[in-house]
Amino acid sequence: MIDTFLSKECCFLKVRFAKKHYTDNRRGSPYHYVARLMKGSARLRSQGEIIYLNAGDVFYIPKNIPYESFWSGSEIEWYSFGFSYFPEADKTDFKIQKILCDESLKDELSSISMPPNITSKALADFYGILARLIPFMTGDEGYSDERIFQKSKLLMENHIEWSISEIAQECHISYSTLYLIYRKVCGKTPNTIRQEILVQRAVLLLSTTDQSVQEISDKLGFSSTSYFRKILKKYTSLTPTQIKQMSSAKI
Repeated sequence: MIDTFLSKECCFLKVRFAKKHYTDNRRGSPYHYVARLMKGSARLRSQGEIIYLNAGDVFYIPKNIPYESFWSGSEIEWYSFGFSYFPEADKTDFKIQKILCDESLKDELSSISMPPNITSKALADFYGILARLIPFMTGDEGYSDERIFQKSKLLMENHIEWSISEIAQECHISYSTLYLIYRKVCGKTPNTIRQEILVQRAVLLLSTTDQSVQEISDKLGFSSTSYFRKILKKYTSLTPTQIKQMSSAKI
């Protein structure tokens, strides 16, 4: 794998494998990706959807969307263009997808200079091609309140360090709008859902690891162990010690 990072805003990759390969990105990527599969075949799985790719296909993976990728073939190669700034994404929620564009546009994408000879011209060329790819891309027409709820909940699960405001920003809505959507969809607040997720994670860590209460509290981002104990008690009616004891009794 050869890659080049430009001011942490852009990452161009030329990837090759000689055998089957699996990539686990269930925490999502900090970049949007537009890529072209040159050799082999692939399967992308994200939020219950599966996309099948063959050599020559161009595809798009949104930033911060959890996904898994499965690559197969005697030779596997793809060119990948990662970028964090995508102004159109603030207007349209593009989903993970195969882009059914013209063959000439696909060829232009794969002809962009790759590392180690990447230049500002290569970056300009990429954004020019991206602008021409957008008309071929499919927006998420089902971006309803339910969809926003599911997306934001996935972000909470995969980025426990993020605040509710950061979650709302990633969904391209305000905090107050996210609050109203949660009240409408599930009858709870975003903070309540976030606490439930943290408690589930805490119970798992208490039951399956030897980490101390302090370590788990810090890992999950609680302000103090006393607050951690309070929230745990609120949702489970149990103390950390009781949860550990119950886990030991089942072994």
